[in-house]
Amino acid sequence: MSLRSTTLLCTAFVLAANAADQSTSVKRGRNEGLFLCPASNVMGNANLSGAIGADIRINSDRLLSGQSVWGAIGIAEIMQFSAEATAFDFSSLGPAVAHLQITTPRNDKLRLFGIAASADVYLSTSTDMLAPGTDPNKPQYSPYPLGSIITDLDLIAGRHKIPMKFYLSGGFCDDPALLFRYRQIDFRFGGEWKSPKSSVFFETAAGLYDERDYTGNKGNFKGYRVTLMPGVRKRLGKRVSLLASIGITPFVLKPNVTASTKDTIGLFNPDRFSCALRLEIPIVYHETNTEAVRSLEYMHKATSKASADTLTGRETAVDIEPASDTTATAKKDPNIATKNQAGESFDYKSETDALKKRRLEAQKRMDEIEKILEETK
Repeated sequence: MSLRSTTLLCTAFVLAANAADQSTSVKRGRNEGLFLCPASNVMGNANLSGAIGADIRINSDRLLSGQSVWGAIGIAEIMQFSAEATAFDFSSLGPAVAHLQITTPRNDKLRLFGIAASADVYLSTSTDMLAPGTDPNKPQYSPYPLGSIITDLDLIAGRHKIPMKFYLSGGFCDDPALLFRYRQIDFRFGGEWKSPKSSVFFETAAGLYDERDYTGNKGNFKGYRVTLMPGVRKRLGKRVSLLASIGITPFVLKPNVTASTKDTIGLFNPDRFSCALRLEIPIVYHETNTEAVRSLEYMHKATSKASADTLTGRETAVDIEPASDTTATAKKDPNIATKNQAGESFDYKSETDALKKRRLEAQKRMDEIEKILEETK
């Protein structure tokens, strides 16, 4: 029944995509990240966003469906608060997490390199019966305050305006459900090719595990897992976006189980395969200068490409004409008008000059908009 419910939820996401994909205008948040990798920038002040997600996971002994609800609010130009709650099989509560992320000032522009620090609090709902002083009749659910560092590299802000973004982060939580049993170190890396209405990405996460020894001894993080996750982002309408991904975990090494904690609760058993969907929905949205400039860069590239394609088409139209004295003469002297295959008159020089003029006008308008944005900072 739980698998069927998850399938129905995923189908609803796809139907929502088809219904909402009616507009060409795109509104992006500057805090957009990937499934595993967050972005270093934060939401605009007073912006509010939410997301719902569903996934199916398979580990060595069972199939599990998961659901999640996420929300975030910008509480300053360089700060945002976000929280996420999860559930399993639409029945039992999973881990919950809250993040307070702070980035560097002057973040309301396209920046080549970004960095942020995040204070994280994880609440594991797994039954902790291992820590000293626990009551066998009353399991404790302890919060775990941790931290993480987030960086990214946005090449569209570089000299060559490449629409590629790289993400790198590190922290101390790979799986919140296992925090009561294992100390963890987490590294995440991802790359995303961004286009105006969609993007493709690939990310990987490496988690190191060491079983907690409540006698005070420290281990060497001998257990690990490495997850690979390709995915896509599809823009739906003006604001909403749908993320879809498939994850595999090809590299796993289970940490040693010490003699004092051979209880089977919370043993390391990572997912070997997963597929996930997430629908991100802005609730209160004010476009930031960062994403306005990104849109201008996309517009500039589209205008340049369209102009180049038009010019190439014009050149081809002349070049494919049957060889004749008039055509040959026209190639030598562009001031002479020729006729194309349909018999219409075509003045190569006039058309080229007009095309160049339109390109200059478009560039001038974009420069004026960028100047206005700079003055508002």
